[in-house]
Amino acid sequence: MPLIQSLFCLKGKDNRTRFFIIQVSITMLFVVFNTVLAENPLVMVVCALLLSVISGLAALRRANDANQSNKLLLAPSLLFFVTCLLIIFTQSSGFMFALILPFLSQLYLLTFSGQNAELSYHLGYSGPVDLTANAAHYQQASIRRVEPTLAGNLSGTIDNTTIDNTTIDNNQFTEPSQQQDAHFKVPVTHAAQDDIGEQIREFLLTHKQKLAISLGVLMLGVLVVIVTANTEPEQTVVVEEVEAPNLNSDIIEQANIVELSDGFSIASNPYQGIVISWQADDTLRTELWNIATGKGDESCQQLVFNNNQGIRTAQVQVKNNSTYYAVFSPLDSHELVNQLAKRGSFKLCGYDFSLKGSQAALGKVNYYGNLLSY
Repeated sequence: MPLIQSLFCLKGKDNRTRFFIIQVSITMLFVVFNTVLAENPLVMVVCALLLSVISGLAALRRANDANQSNKLLLAPSLLFFVTCLLIIFTQSSGFMFALILPFLSQLYLLTFSGQNAELSYHLGYSGPVDLTANAAHYQQASIRRVEPTLAGNLSGTIDNTTIDNTTIDNNQFTEPSQQQDAHFKVPVTHAAQDDIGEQIREFLLTHKQKLAISLGVLMLGVLVVIVTANTEPEQTVVVEEVEAPNLNSDIIEQANIVELSDGFSIASNPYQGIVISWQADDTLRTELWNIATGKGDESCQQLVFNNNQGIRTAQVQVKNNSTYYAVFSPLDSHELVNQLAKRGSFKLCGYDFSLKGSQAALGKVNYYGNLLSY
């Protein structure tokens, strides 16, 4: 608990190593959370806010350690939170590259050295939260264990080992403060701390224009990557004279059938269109919607994904009173298959369906694998 409390401390100080570890961990945790909780945007927003707060407080303690203005913590933390929101609500893998921008801005605080040579740091932290026990536990775990051997003079070896262990124990318990300070105290001297960090900052301040140009190029590169990742290749549509599908046929021919866990199946028809079927409530109606007449149940007019993107149905039929068939235009097959693989859920005719595991299931069938864009 003290270690967690130190992450939310306002008055403490963090040295460079602890600050760097916290920022790297925060970035990696967000990537993991976004992968696991992608279908729960509200939970992801809460996680992003919490990680941003921890990042900002770490920057505050680093600024305290360097005796710098607390305004330094605002830009990196806000930029990190905004970037997280873009990733959450766009669900675009391209925006993951944008995380490098807040991370680099956070690293600017590493160029400042600590200003108080008298402070004792435990696990990189100095402040009102007592981390002495955590530091002592870490120190004991790092002590190399001495094992007795069975070769040679056994009694002499055991005696020597006993003496050595006694010496170690005495050193540990008679002078714990000296050992902890020696292991965890971070001396701040002009020779050790005023080194590469200070030189890097002086170099950056001296070459402001070049730095601004470099950052501009970096941001442009990230933008290009994002746009490229979100732009699907143009599909060449070859217009051919094909037999018009008989939507009123009593038999709906299906191939490449994929059964999904939420009780529905995806298939293709002879006209290269996609057919989604499921079992539902009994009804005497045989047709719920037909795009040719524009009449029917409005909830069956289009399939709507969890990002509110919709794809129109050509026809929705009911066979055997309870088997529903939603037929889609061949022109929408590419877009429909990709959305079915990427999205978390969809709604059709008033029924909600989960798409968990859909990408893996569709990728196993060559017909759909050729339509998927990775």
